[in-house]
Amino acid sequence: MNKRLFKKVPVEDVPMVYEIYCMIENCEMKNRDVEQAMEIYKNDILAKGSYTYACYVDGKIVASVNVYKNMQYYPTDLYAPFVHLECVMVHKNFQCKGIGTELIKNVVKLVKEEGCTYIIGQSPVEAMKKIFFKAGLAERNCEDFRLNIT
Repeated sequence: MNKRLFKKVPVEDVPMVYEIYCMIENCEMKNRDVEQAMEIYKNDILAKGSYTYACYVDGKIVASVNVYKNMQYYPTDLYAPFVHLECVMVHKNFQCKGIGTELIKNVVKLVKEEGCTYIIGQSPVEAMKKIFFKAGLAERNCEDFRLNIT
């Protein structure tokens, strides 16, 4: 396999992330939606210090994870940023090759360098849980409660 490059996704590469998402979720990729996604990424995600981190092979994104940075305001943790990892995706042609694990290990190293205090990784997918473990995250007895209101 060709050399892997791990880096933060620039705005112009959002269409590649969107393409993988649509492949995994079996949805249609519409130009109008991609343009909106690029605007959201630029004006909302990046502007708040969050980003998507990806693995590139031959100039193409083959895996990515959204890295959402959050701040604490509790007395013992003022300005102690933490990270929530969400929407980890690996292109179907690159699964089971260690890329997901390498992606999360790289992002763990990066957010430590950025001064983050802890990382939350959530996924109901067993393979993703294994990747989190391999990257050093430990399971906590927490449940993820969500409500889809759309």
